[in-house]
Amino acid sequence: MGLLYIIIGIYIIDKQWFMSSLPPNVSYALGAVLIVYGIFRIYRIWKNRSL
Repeated sequence: MGLLYIIIGIYIIDKQWFMSSLPPNVSYALGAVLIVYGIFRIYRIWKNRSL
């Protein structure tokens, strides 16, 4: 699921589209938030498996 968030974030930054056309600053912000959230989810899975 984390990888999916990262892919969607990259897509939003690249295409500047999410349900409708987005201004560049909004697409970069939304894409960055999704990428960071995807990395966070992957980190949580990795951290829990290490225990």
